[in-house]
Amino acid sequence: NPRTAGAAYTLHQPGGRTRKMRLRSASCQISILGVIFLFIFTAYSTIQGFASQLYGEALASEMESTLYATFTLACFVAPAVTNTLGPRLTLFLGALGYAALVAASLLLAIVGAPWCRGVVVLGGGVLGVGAALLWTAQGRLMLEYSDGTDQGRLFAIFWALFNCSSVVGGLLTFFYFSHHSEEAPVSLYLIFLGCIVLGGAATALLAPPHTIARPAASASASAEQRVAAAAPATEDAATPLPLLPPAAPPPPLPPPLRRR
Repeated sequence: NPRTAGAAYTLHQPGGRTRKMRLRSASCQISILGVIFLFIFTAYSTIQGFASQLYGEALASEMESTLYATFTLACFVAPAVTNTLGPRLTLFLGALGYAALVAASLLLAIVGAPWCRGVVVLGGGVLGVGAALLWTAQGRLMLEYSDGTDQGRLFAIFWALFNCSSVVGGLLTFFYFSHHSEEAPVSLYLIFLGCIVLGGAATALLAPPHTIARPAASASASAEQRVAAAAPATEDAATPLPLLPPAAPPPPLPPPLRRR
């Protein structure tokens, strides 16, 4: 395969081509995916954890209920959307859903009108749809970036970066509320919105799965699999092996009786 051979060859080239191929490696792409989720969930995990303090118990309950209801329903159509648009575009659209809730929360903090509460609930519903798209696209990219031999390492990279969002979000809110006491944290929402926008913009760095550079060992293994798959085309290989020993011939029939 010229594409696979070229990718394995340029991995050993000096200079810029090596860096380019490293950017196209599965580990690098999964790291970018993990950073995207780090930015997005630094905002969302913090908002979810402090929902009662940010919105009040009643509004927080309505927003969360709407969010998970739309998330459940959207999970039925998210695979079809991902297959139609592709995982990278679907991931970007999912990130916009998270930005919708932060933008609605920012509107509530600035305006404070009663109708803004309905906008926050609507933002939670949009986030539920975005979450279904985001996680469906993430699962597909995780599987397509892997060659079947590095799944454990790739999953470890992603989840390590993803779980850092709770640490970063916790530290951010700790230092923020240590120096600010306002009930409507406008600047905090602006920080969260900036995090999600950065995460959405970073989806442009994700490479198509078919362009991922594979190690030489993985390329040779794929070639062996293709040869094995094509082997039944020959006459000898197409002959099936007997699964059971041949049956014994039936016993001879007795001679017919003669009339006297």
